[in-house]
Amino acid sequence: MNFPYAFPAGGDWLIFWQATQAFLHGGNPYLVGSEFYRVYVPFWTYIFLAPFALLPFWVGRFLLFIVSIIAFAVTAVKMGASKFQLVMFLISSSVFGGLYTGNIDFLVTLGFWMPPQIGLFFVMMKPQIGACIAIYWMYMAWREGGVKEIVRVFAPVTGAYLLSFVFYGFWLKQLFNMPNNPWNFGIFPYVVPVGLFLLYKALQQQDKRLAGMSSPLIAPYVTTYNFAIMLLSLFNRPALFLAAWVVLWLKIFIPVWLR
Repeated sequence: MNFPYAFPAGGDWLIFWQATQAFLHGGNPYLVGSEFYRVYVPFWTYIFLAPFALLPFWVGRFLLFIVSIIAFAVTAVKMGASKFQLVMFLISSSVFGGLYTGNIDFLVTLGFWMPPQIGLFFVMMKPQIGACIAIYWMYMAWREGGVKEIVRVFAPVTGAYLLSFVFYGFWLKQLFNMPNNPWNFGIFPYVVPVGLFLLYKALQQQDKRLAGMSSPLIAPYVTTYNFAIMLLSLFNRPALFLAAWVVLWLKIFIPVWLR
């Protein structure tokens, strides 16, 4: 899989590509790789990745890179980014990390601006990014129509998750060891109170952006590029957006400087 130029194969994309190939050939994608080198996302994620995986490896990888940039840009615009914020977002360490490794956060964040019934299929590809957004949508559904509305909004994604357990077993249990992943950002549980406070304020103020900010702060496992959802949530708070942008880059560079 050598490419004649210095374009990264993407460690994450290699695993996603293999898992998608297994899925397309009727295999179990959750058995591909080992421990931290496996993919733990619901099966419909592989349907979205299938067009890239069916192409020759480097063609699919390059198109994934382009589509990821476009999807991130569309989401940023939908979330109200100014031109300056759009540029800064696209060169943030979170977006850069996702593009470099070939991860799927561009898909997850697309759900942020979609209607809840559809958006849940995207944000719940990665609960460490989307769990608090799902909680926010559940609360809003309850306010709008009680339990009946919650069932209407959440039944499709819940049914899809249950179907995945029927086909592949309870694959979510493999996530329980992810806090020990060496790529974990390492802020859990120190900032959980902050995340819970932001979630509380999100529900109190009916502010979805605050819910987006809270998810990475509560999750036991989160990587640098998972914080794209936080940057997207901060466009209406320009000073905090820039502060978070700087902190996320410092998290990358400081360990390098201290070596």
